[in-house]
Amino acid sequence: MVRCSWFVVDGQPRFCVDTGLNLKPQRTTNHEQPTNMPESAKEKLKKLTAWTTEPVLTDVEIDELLATSGLADAEGNAPSSEDWTPTYDVNGAAAEGWLIKAGRAASTTETEPDSVQVTSRVFENCVRMARLYSSKRAASPATRRQ
Repeated sequence: MVRCSWFVVDGQPRFCVDTGLNLKPQRTTNHEQPTNMPESAKEKLKKLTAWTTEPVLTDVEIDELLATSGLADAEGNAPSSEDWTPTYDVNGAAAEGWLIKAGRAASTTETEPDSVQVTSRVFENCVRMARLYSSKRAASPATRRQ
């Protein structure tokens, strides 16, 4: 038998987390947000960066990462254009977010001998995740002159 703790994360469907960290989605009720709604670029970036997991990213940092990852839209409008349809390189933003987390992990000072090894693993994981998302960066198409 699995013992579960149920969570609602950012208004998303509930999850059962067991001791093995297996996630099991729970069906939503009528008053909750449907699961087939497309998620925003910000919500996707939060998920890709595990933003609330140490070392954490702030909501402001998530906004800044998105702001710097704007791409030309399908019509070639640059992010600075009034006609721009918000289009983001979420993978590029995620790579930058993981680099911020790696920097925070690298600057962590630990006092327990065993905690140095844990901090090193956190740093290595953050760098690995940054590489993963960096390899998925979007190629930016040519933009119209404004």
